[in-house]
Amino acid sequence: MTQTSPSRLQALMRKVLFIFATGLIFCLVSEGLFYGLVRREDSFFGYMTMAALYGCAAWLFLIVVTYFNVKSKAALFVAAGFFGWMVEGALLNTTYGVPDMPFPLSIPVTALSWHALVTVMFGLYATRLALRKRGSIFRFAILTGIFWGIWAATWRSADATIQIGAEMFFLYGCLLIALFVAGHLIWERMARTPLEFGKGEIWTAIVGTTLWFLAVTVPLRPIAIFVLPPLLVLMYFVLQKNKTRERSGSLLPELADDIPLSRYLPFAMVPPIASVIYAFTATIPNLEYTMVAVTAITGCVGTWMFVASVVRLLKS
Repeated sequence: MTQTSPSRLQALMRKVLFIFATGLIFCLVSEGLFYGLVRREDSFFGYMTMAALYGCAAWLFLIVVTYFNVKSKAALFVAAGFFGWMVEGALLNTTYGVPDMPFPLSIPVTALSWHALVTVMFGLYATRLALRKRGSIFRFAILTGIFWGIWAATWRSADATIQIGAEMFFLYGCLLIALFVAGHLIWERMARTPLEFGKGEIWTAIVGTTLWFLAVTVPLRPIAIFVLPPLLVLMYFVLQKNKTRERSGSLLPELADDIPLSRYLPFAMVPPIASVIYAFTATIPNLEYTMVAVTAITGCVGTWMFVASVVRLLKS
């Protein structure tokens, strides 16, 4: 008994840290990068609520990836779509329409266009791949800084209440990148050992999410009952077929390379690059149309990748 208890405690702590690191990365990309900068309505309580939400969504995502033996990029994107719809369609209700994105266009936006495409495939998968080579991570960091600077500037142009100076934006960027790197450092160490979830944990996740969906989301948006369940059935069928082909394991340990700490240093370029672009675009009018263009492009790309992934898995 004295020999097994510490190992069980260590396994539990590793799992908690794994979920925490995944939720931290996802929250930073889905919220911090998406909004680009500090908003007037932001608060400590709001940050903690978002952290808890993304922690729950990361837990569900990791269960899906491990249970269905997700190894290929196609299966990962379907799991990423699941994560996106858990955030926007189960825990929140923006999948069913918001003032600036009416239903049914809201179904793929933001679940596929940002959460799946940018958060999971860019913030986690592509980042882990880029870290394997020094040249790749330099290019990755530069492109991230350019995109972030332009994207944040579009928010400033679209919302008159957001008037954050370049200095504050730089400090915000430094904090966000520091947390992003910390999240990946923890994730890298926790993901090296294959993750396992027991039946009790899986059923707890299913029952808890279902109760929240029926008690909170559906009363607010009754149409949700006709949208999310069919999507979940489709993803279950597709991923179950993937599970019959991939008998064991997932790609998570494969992404947990032993990366030298110095390989993370190029991320220090992101805040100054983004801040310079943010500062020099202050006088450009109608920059909010760039946001519309990016949203349209990522929406089309995310939807196409999800459909292509589903078709590929069904044919395999």
